[in-house]
Amino acid sequence: MIDGSGNTIAIDSSKLALTNASATAQFVGLSLASGTGKLIATLRKSNLVSKTKIKKVSENVVISKSSDSSSGTGGDTLNDGLSFGNFPFGTRVQDDIISLNVPDVVKIFGIFESNDLNDPDSPSINMGSMDGPNSNTNDLIIGERFVGESSGAVGVYLTRNSDIGVGFVYLNDSVFEVNEIVKFKDSNVTGTVTIVNTGSSNVTQNFTFQTGQLGSFYGISNISRKSEVENTI
Repeated sequence: MIDGSGNTIAIDSSKLALTNASATAQFVGLSLASGTGKLIATLRKSNLVSKTKIKKVSENVVISKSSDSSSGTGGDTLNDGLSFGNFPFGTRVQDDIISLNVPDVVKIFGIFESNDLNDPDSPSINMGSMDGPNSNTNDLIIGERFVGESSGAVGVYLTRNSDIGVGFVYLNDSVFEVNEIVKFKDSNVTGTVTIVNTGSSNVTQNFTFQTGQLGSFYGISNISRKSEVENTI
């Protein structure tokens, strides 16, 4: 134990009393009768129950903080739509390493940079004549692939934007076309494309992905800007 003055107090079993059915620990016979302290100890847990992990197929993270004091919207700012403040490293767009703020990330589908003051968007399509039970995007399964019958474009469905619209990431170099039929592989739903939005600039190739798991160290997943890529923000 370390007392409020920084002095180390040795603790052994004679100075430890367990009360309240061993739920409370009380220290006795110390050199100080009162005051604050910091206890450094090793605890043994019993009757542990494993937790079940639930996989989230798709999750979005928006990085909108800035390390540049000129960032902001309108007036004398850079008009970049970012927020300047005392934000920690890894949460600002200029940082070489950007935290995803969660562990266990398995894959990065895409990294997008906004072309204006709004949040970045992935590519998206609107559809009509959907032949699922509800005739809307509620019939689709997040994470499933879908293919354009005439364009040959392949995408993976990531976000439900509306009853008729979905956000996705392309898996090949082809692009979906208006009026073509697309088929979703897992739900077996088909629909006719009415609108194709290209989305924000795809900058995935500018970053490398780290899961955060290094040997026995279990950290937060992150992306790192490649050394040869100039930070123009």
